[in-house]
Amino acid sequence: MTTETMHDIGEGTIRRIDWQELIPVVLLLRVFNISLGLRTMLPAFCGCLLTVIVLAILGESVSFGEYKIGGIKIPYMTVAADCCTVCRIAAWTAVYLVWILFGSMIVRTAAVRLTNDESESLGNQFRFLRQRGLGLISSVVILIIGILCCLLPVKIAVWLTYVNTGVALFLPVPMLFAFFAAVLAVGLVFGWMLMFAAVCVEGADGYDAISRMFSYLYQRPLHYVFYWLYCAVLGCIGYGIVWIFTSAVSFLTFDICGYPVYDGPGCLWRGVVLEIPLVYCFSWFWTSSTAIYLLLRRSVDATPFNEVYRVKEVKTETLSAIT
Repeated sequence: MTTETMHDIGEGTIRRIDWQELIPVVLLLRVFNISLGLRTMLPAFCGCLLTVIVLAILGESVSFGEYKIGGIKIPYMTVAADCCTVCRIAAWTAVYLVWILFGSMIVRTAAVRLTNDESESLGNQFRFLRQRGLGLISSVVILIIGILCCLLPVKIAVWLTYVNTGVALFLPVPMLFAFFAAVLAVGLVFGWMLMFAAVCVEGADGYDAISRMFSYLYQRPLHYVFYWLYCAVLGCIGYGIVWIFTSAVSFLTFDICGYPVYDGPGCLWRGVVLEIPLVYCFSWFWTSSTAIYLLLRRSVDATPFNEVYRVKEVKTETLSAIT
């Protein structure tokens, strides 16, 4: 046991043990409290609301329902592709921009809480987004461009094969580019949330976020899978707790006290209450991805948990009046 994991008060007496340093995975136990806080639930709610509005405006059909498993009702949202391809691309691009704003706010809040157990003001969060928001957009765009560039030689080889079948002898060359495209695509699908965390935790640009994502994902793949499975178990427990309280509120208000469900505002607020577990899932996802990034960073780079990029405060000084 090192001096970093225990604190002495003299003569070898241990005052307390820092379990987070001794067993880093206990960091994930804090995800529930942080993801249920107002600073993370409110951006998650706004993000869900704007997602539904954007998809509905651009022609996508959005519907809500509930899975019934025994007596438990699990809310869900489905999106039907009813618009043209261009509108669909525009819709999901707009959704991505929505979550760049609100997802980064959740990640930034979780990063400061998990590292230094502090709260960052909204002004600093918006200042951070203004300074580093481009990294959130550019990281995904750079990867997509890289995948397309790797697939271009493969497509050219396909065209040449139709012209001359002898080109098939050189098939290993385009297959090599296809391999590079697969490496980039797998990283994008399974690690895009790590790029968000890299920007919000490190203040990184797009290239640095991509580099960190590939480094952590491919050097610690089993760690990554284990952390997500562990978070999924904790998330299900947290979801059950949130569901119990929201269902109790709905039951006591509309069933016991007899508030009219079919009243316009009553139906609206009942729907809002019952969708809180769904909002919690978004808050839990972004908070969990932040905690997993911190664990992978510590495992690969041996970076302490308390290191996080801090926004420089803008200080204004008032001059004394000239008499």
